[in-house]
Order: sequence, then structure tokens, then C-alpha cells
Amino acid sequence: EPGLGEMPPVPADLQAIPRPVLGYCGARTRLRLDEDLLLHLAHSFPEASFVLLGPADNTGLDKGPLSRMSNVYFPGAKRPEETAAYIRHFDICLNPQALNELTVGNDPRKIDEYLAAGKPVLATATEAMEMFTALIVGCELNKRCSMNIDTVPTTREIKAYVTRAVAFFLRACR
Repeated sequence: EPGLGEMPPVPADLQAIPRPVLGYCGARTRLRLDEDLLLHLAHSFPEASFVLLGPADNTGLDKGPLSRMSNVYFPGAKRPEETAAYIRHFDICLNPQALNELTVGNDPRKIDEYLAAGKPVLATATEAMEMFTALIVGCELNKRCSMNIDTVPTTREIKAYVTRAVAFFLRACR
């Protein structure tokens, strides 16, 4: 990966996980993550592994339906200095945020980290993501997303779009 320095070793708990790896780094909470979208992706792409790295909270995201998926992994919380190695070894980085009052204005620092690592990023469209429109797959949806409920894409539209984007990235990873 040009300009990114030496590739760190694959973290031990990532070594046995089959590739391609679609990964998320951050708080694992139903308040921030779109569990239905993650379930849809895990079902739609059984050949891919989904790694959700970070601290869990008491909403039980890692004890719900995602925990029963054979291609979803929860390595747990890592020290900030460790997360760069995980990101560098993800094939696609994810920011599957739930669309709610908590996330709509959120400035996700992880996007900067993902892009700095030279990774393709698939992110849920939120208002804060508009600044990344040219860099991230999924931001095209932002133009139709606003707080006006009539213009927010349906779950079916979001899932169809994300399914096409992941399929594209997975083909590119081969």
C-alpha cells in the first residue's frame, strides 16, 4: 500500500478469520449501529467475514442475532494504538450507522482513519458524511437523506444499494 509505511503484522485474533474481511472499529451499540443492515449484509455475503471491533455496551448487539451468524466476529475492545493494524488488514471498512438523532450530526473520526489507511469505505448516509461524498461508497444516498421522513430512503432501498456496493468491492478484492 503506497505511502502507508510498512504493513503491520496481522493481529492474532484476525489471522484465522476468512477473507475478505469487512470491518468496523468503534462502539458496538444498537444506538449507533444498524443491526438490520449488518444482518442483511452477513446473510447476503456469506463468503465474507464481518469483524466488529470495539467495546460492547449493555444494548446486547453482540449477544443478539449477529452473534449467531457464522461469518460475524467480535474481537472485543482494543487499545487505540492497536486498531490501526486491524484497519490495515480489513479489505473494506464499514460505518453502518443507524439513522437516528444520535448519529445524524455525528462526525465519525473513524472515516478519517479508514481513508488514511487507504481502505475502501462503505458507510451509511448521514448528514455528516456529505463531506466524504467523492470518497465513500454509499454517500450518494445522502442527497436523498434528510430529517424529512418523506425523503429518507426506505430500508429496502438502502439494503439494495449496499448489497450492490459490497458485491462491487468483493469483486475488486479478488
